[in-house]
Amino acid sequence: MITTIIRKNDRHKLYGLIVSESDRLILILKEFDFQFDGYQIIKKSDIMNMYDSDSNEYCEKIMRKEKLWKLRHPKWIVDLNLSNWHSVLLGIKCNVIIVENENKEGDFHIGPIIGLTKSMVTIKCFDGIGRHGDPDRVRISQITSCKFLDRYSTIHSKYLKPAKQGDASDRATFSLLLRRQPAK
Repeated sequence: MITTIIRKNDRHKLYGLIVSESDRLILILKEFDFQFDGYQIIKKSDIMNMYDSDSNEYCEKIMRKEKLWKLRHPKWIVDLNLSNWHSVLLGIKCNVIIVENENKEGDFHIGPIIGLTKSMVTIKCFDGIGRHGDPDRVRISQITSCKFLDRYSTIHSKYLKPAKQGDASDRATFSLLLRRQPAK
């Protein structure tokens, strides 16, 4: 059943199916306008309220009638270690993610992960017209949300302008992505 989640520091309600959870984090398959739109991981400590409603049930009924209710999660998503942000970022097997700190207005980073330590993630961000910028270093302790396999980042990543060749961060991206390819 679709669940509504209200979080502090986010004025928008989050709708989706809970795929899995740990003591600290919840993995949700997001629903938006009668379609699933990727996955989002949020902190349990940010949740103010969670509930099911007649509206959610109605939405699910429409999605099923429209044949939009598809729940085949890749195995790596079902197996994703949700014990902490470091294990999540290490386990995500897609090219582009969105990392947010919703405690600060507009603080989000979108792009491939090019570096990861216990305390910091480095993301090769891109802008709204597909240009790569300098890598952003984000403290793992500041992350409030991580999104991936959503329409925006998945489609946008297909049309990214190539980063400068020979850049050390490009080599790091390449080697990290090779290690992250999903098992067949």
